[in-house]
Amino acid sequence: MKITVPVLIALSSVLFVNGNAMANSPTVKDSMKLMSKSYRAVMKDTNIDSFKKDLSSFKQSAQEAQHTSVVGNDKATFDSGMKQLLDEVNVVEATAEQKGLVPAQQEAKKLRDIMGQFHTKLGV
Repeated sequence: MKITVPVLIALSSVLFVNGNAMANSPTVKDSMKLMSKSYRAVMKDTNIDSFKKDLSSFKQSAQEAQHTSVVGNDKATFDSGMKQLLDEVNVVEATAEQKGLVPAQQEAKKLRDIMGQFHTKLGV
């Protein structure tokens, strides 16, 4: 099979763009660091607006972590943990809207419990 120069250039471009996109994607570790930072901010917030902003950052980091490539036997456990975590974020968001800062922070403590539970299961 004869491959022409334009075909090689096209294939090289696709590989470069795809590889570059993957290199710029956050890793699970990166996302977890951001989640940890956002969680600490959520628990220290003193007004509802900053709480919502920090919770949104936490949620975004969790969603990014959820979309990373975890392979192996731990994938099902990881996926289950991320689903539970994001489900609880939705509960915390609703609590913030309906009841305010203090009850939302109380509810947000469950996020730490879920993270701890799945970190133990995953051995991280």
